[in-house]
Amino acid sequence: MDKTTIEEMIDLGMNYTFGYEQANWVTKTASEMTHDFEKEGKCCPKDRFVATAVEAGLLDMLLKFLLAYGDYPNNMEFLVVMSFNIQALIGVAFSKHTSKAIRAVRSKVLAALQSPQIKRLNNNGACKMVVENLRSLVSMSSKSDSRSEHSGDSLCNHCSKNLSKDEERYCSKCKTAVYCSREW
Repeated sequence: MDKTTIEEMIDLGMNYTFGYEQANWVTKTASEMTHDFEKEGKCCPKDRFVATAVEAGLLDMLLKFLLAYGDYPNNMEFLVVMSFNIQALIGVAFSKHTSKAIRAVRSKVLAALQSPQIKRLNNNGACKMVVENLRSLVSMSSKSDSRSEHSGDSLCNHCSKNLSKDEERYCSKCKTAVYCSREW
């Protein structure tokens, strides 16, 4: 996967998607593009892929699709894919590149989550789950931002503890997530 391909997919979603089926396909494809399938056949979100997608407008695209198709009939699969996309972001939210990309769009996403249109969708349980996941994501980046101001060290993806280089334990699957203990 390269940066240009990810950027073009997000551009397609933001500017050239004109129906539910297209939005559903773009959402699935964007989700697949942020993952690394080459590591021992496992599907792991990859920090640089996710950061590129966020920088290209992934969160804006997901919000646009949520507003357009959040109350669309029979859209449960679509909302699950959106949640999967956001969960992938949460999985690498404290990683170097992704946390920086999320912090850059945090205020814009928070403002969008406060819009009356999004609040209206909170009556739908599946939409509410997507909105809450987005809110959690930007809150996590806020913790990362405030803590990283005081230190150049990494943060544990599980408990947000500041870690020195000696304390860092990298995920054996994705090799980008950082933890304070082998348990996590």
